Amino acid sequence: MRCGAFVLMIAGVLGAAAGCAPGRPAFFDTQAADPAHASKFIVFFDYRSATPSPDMREVIGEAVRVAHDNDLTHLIVIAHADGVGSESYKKTLSEKRAKAVKAVLIADGVPEDDIAAIANGTGDPLAKTGPDMFEPQNRRAVIRLDK
Repeated sequence: MRCGAFVLMIAGVLGAAAGCAPGRPAFFDTQAADPAHASKFIVFFDYRSATPSPDMREVIGEAVRVAHDNDLTHLIVIAHADGVGSESYKKTLSEKRAKAVKAVLIADGVPEDDIAAIANGTGDPLAKTGPDMFEPQNRRAVIRLDK
């Protein structure tokens, strides 16, 4: 797996993955030690892309497995863009990213009605930047799992 392609967040472990480029780390984390509560998976997109890579598909598949294993029936996809481009472009790109991740979740067996897809544009950035700034960490989709 290319470490720049994704960040995978799973229960209780925090640490940087060896060999990852600065600015696009791969690490593990969660808000709760129990994957049945607040598990999140994050996939990063290439610049101006809304196409899930094979690495991203693997992470999305792991989210499906964790959801299934822990009886989590609500998945929320929140997609983001970095600061480059017009506001309408960034909103549209984040919509495409949310729909692309949702499509992979559906292909992996999650019922469409169990998935909410939200386009957040540049809202809630991982890395605070000024306007029109390239920031790979902000080009992402977060998959939250919930009961």
